[in-house]
Amino acid sequence: MVLSFGGLARPGLANPAASPLPADVPPQLTPAESKATFQVADGLEFRLVASEPMVRQPLCITFDDRGRLWVLQYLQYPNPNGLKPVEVDQYLRTKYDRAPEPPPRGPKGADSIIILDDPDGDGRYRSAKEFVYLSVLMDMFTRCNRGWHLGRSLEQELRLTALDRAFECGRPAIRHSDQGVQYAATAYVDMLKAHEVKISMASVGEPEENGYAERLMRTIKEEEVDLSEYEDFGDAMRGLGRFLDDVYNRKRIHSSPGYLTPAEFGCVLV
Repeated sequence: MVLSFGGLARPGLANPAASPLPADVPPQLTPAESKATFQVADGLEFRLVASEPMVRQPLCITFDDRGRLWVLQYLQYPNPNGLKPVEVDQYLRTKYDRAPEPPPRGPKGADSIIILDDPDGDGRYRSAKEFVYLSVLMDMFTRCNRGWHLGRSLEQELRLTALDRAFECGRPAIRHSDQGVQYAATAYVDMLKAHEVKISMASVGEPEENGYAERLMRTIKEEEVDLSEYEDFGDAMRGLGRFLDDVYNRKRIHSSPGYLTPAEFGCVLV
């Protein structure tokens, strides 16, 4: 099978409808018309699976084990977001007005990763799914999830909301995390200091020092996310909430606390 990503747009035209083509340029073809022009050798199948405007300038295309199509798109061509070109040399190398700031500072880039599904099984991938982000705080002693939040972006509200919910269950002595810059953000650090919580971070490049959190995320993926087909953001929120609050905390046993659930182990301590 050959993957074809046909489209209407031509290079250099931000809006083809508003930018008429010169008279000597052949008319644009729809994806279906473009597909009809291909000649396929015997024994090969040619199939149109996706097209513009959903898929534009793909850098990487791959299927996962659930049959979904993942597409990494370079959408900042010809110029990165937030930078102004001031000079182009003879080799078409562009000089910009300034150097971009490293993430998370500076303008947000336009590149994206999308996930396409074939909901009706006709071979055409047409429904795009959005990414969501989960922040969870776990009590390392009882293995109980103390606070979590699901968001559509990695903005600071995601972690602040989860942390605020965790404080409703009590004040930990130490907050441990990996080296993510979001855990060193001013608002996050200020909230921890306001509750007199000590801050701890794993060493750079040492994920095993944050093994409890890594194992928790693996469990969430294997026992909830990979077994679910969320319809929308609200469905994902409900499904993850049910797993974290009910299944993981109250029904799933753990070996370290004597094969009790986190809720049962907490009651034994009290």
